[in-house]
Amino acid sequence: MLFSPPMNDFMALKGPMTTQSLRGMANHGPMHWRGDRTGGTSEPSAQPDEGTFDEREAFRQFQAGFVGLLGRSGPIPEPDMESFADFALQIMYPPNPIRNLDNALTADQQAGRDHFFSDGTDLSGSCVGCHVIDPDANAEYGEPLPGFFGSDGEYIRNEVPQIMKTPHLRNMYQKVGMFGMYPTPFIYPGADGFMGDQVRGFGFLNDGAMDTIFRFMSVVGFDSLFSPGGFDDSPGGNGDQRRRQVEQYMMAFESNLAPVVGQQVTLTPQNVALATQRVGLFIARAEQGECDLVAKARVAGDELGFLYVGADQFIAGRQALGAIARSTLLLLAQLPHRELTFTCVPPGSGARIAIDRDEDGIRDGDE
Repeated sequence: MLFSPPMNDFMALKGPMTTQSLRGMANHGPMHWRGDRTGGTSEPSAQPDEGTFDEREAFRQFQAGFVGLLGRSGPIPEPDMESFADFALQIMYPPNPIRNLDNALTADQQAGRDHFFSDGTDLSGSCVGCHVIDPDANAEYGEPLPGFFGSDGEYIRNEVPQIMKTPHLRNMYQKVGMFGMYPTPFIYPGADGFMGDQVRGFGFLNDGAMDTIFRFMSVVGFDSLFSPGGFDDSPGGNGDQRRRQVEQYMMAFESNLAPVVGQQVTLTPQNVALATQRVGLFIARAEQGECDLVAKARVAGDELGFLYVGADQFIAGRQALGAIARSTLLLLAQLPHRELTFTCVPPGSGARIAIDRDEDGIRDGDE
């Protein structure tokens, strides 16, 4: 059951909790596993930034921990806390390293995603009914880091022993590495018991108790017998196959930044064929709005930047050069000592990185 605060029945004893990341807090509502420190008691809650959905106010409420938990002599001064919030709410998860660079899913990942959405039929019993996915969520309100990636900031109550915020799912691939779990009555039998020495791994759920996502989805309640969007564990059903596919999809889960962001290639006379192919991929993803594409070269001893503006055209850090076709730029890189490095950067940052570092409207090469 999903719901939004206000509420006042949090248990005093929280139990063990895995440490959460400071990344990706923007636009994802209350913080902490239980979401028990928010602005939801001071005003009604509504998206995008009122009450419990006010991430800045939730971050401010960390103040209590600096004195009461960490032993600081006094609270952080309010202006410093505001600066801290400005910084922290911009920290973001990196692109998912498992998902294909062209953002396409494998056949199994796609089958898993289809099940996650229950093929669009019954959201009340589907994964997405709790773990909301909407890459553009709150963009219409001017949210600088829009999107829901497994959570829209609401809470879950009936399925867990205490109230919990529905967690996002952008970092599942980072938790892999703990294997083996004591047999549990409400989980279908699997690879139980000691599995040998462990290299690393945190486990899943708020307390890290589940060793794998597959195990989590083996909870009896996810059987289609109990949940309309669950797994078919009847004789001859494909329950375990579908669990593996959903697990693969969750390892390649959507995130704020597309997989291609941060990818880079330097084109030289020695690698023209392979590098040109990679540049083609970059341009295709830039055309889809997944990144800004920039290029940098050294010309006459000075750095010169280029920004892709669509239709196979780049503009340079010098106004007088006008628009430059992709083919011309690739030819430039094949000249001696004219190597050209292409980089996919986050959407909206290309002009600053490529042609106008101080964003004063005058291109770098003209100043």
